[in-house]
Amino acid sequence: MFGRFRKSETQPDGVVVFIQDITEEVRREQEIRTKSAMIQEVHHRVKNNLQTVASLLRMEARRVGSDEARDTLRRTMARISSVAVVHEFLSRGEGDDIDIRDICIRITAQVREEAEARGRPVDIFVEGAPFALPAQQATSCALAMNELLENAIEHGFANGNGGSIRIFLGRNDMSTTIEIRDDGIGLPEGFDPDSCATLGLRLVHTLVEDDLKGRLHLLSSNGTTARISFPADLSRPLA
Repeated sequence: MFGRFRKSETQPDGVVVFIQDITEEVRREQEIRTKSAMIQEVHHRVKNNLQTVASLLRMEARRVGSDEARDTLRRTMARISSVAVVHEFLSRGEGDDIDIRDICIRITAQVREEAEARGRPVDIFVEGAPFALPAQQATSCALAMNELLENAIEHGFANGNGGSIRIFLGRNDMSTTIEIRDDGIGLPEGFDPDSCATLGLRLVHTLVEDDLKGRLHLLSSNGTTARISFPADLSRPLA
């Protein structure tokens, strides 16, 4: 007598197959990658063009006979180079936010090299934890830091002696602080930053107040300290 065939309890009764068309999703991802690559290329070309302009200004500075004109060209070249640094980081495609510590290190290297070429050797140190800012605010920080470093070398070490500059980066839940301290001769007696008519300080005030919604403070004690303070949340003004 033959035994009865019994179906295994673990054997599936059927199979369900899901089919999903991901053509549109793949197309979107490809478009995003293409746009990202194009944006990186644009930033790369902007950086190269800015560096070319800076090189042309450097050549022109060597030709002019006026010390004042040469200094103006040199400062303009430094400002352009600081903006080029931001576009260099953007061209790497690591995101829209930029690490200010990295920017600071690059700018200090440029300023140090230029100071040595002018016979004013200076040591520049960067301290503090890194933090990131959107591209527009990072550009403002780069320009402001470049200007304050230039002022420290130009006026703090006007006697021709070398010295040191320390940059402190700080951030908490409420505010962000960038301090540039030099051990130079300090601010002149009776100096009033609000009435100072130099282009450099006016530029820094505009960048800090308009773009960063912050404040600039200048202090004189064993040198000069320039302190930039702005809110950690750039959507609101500093209290």
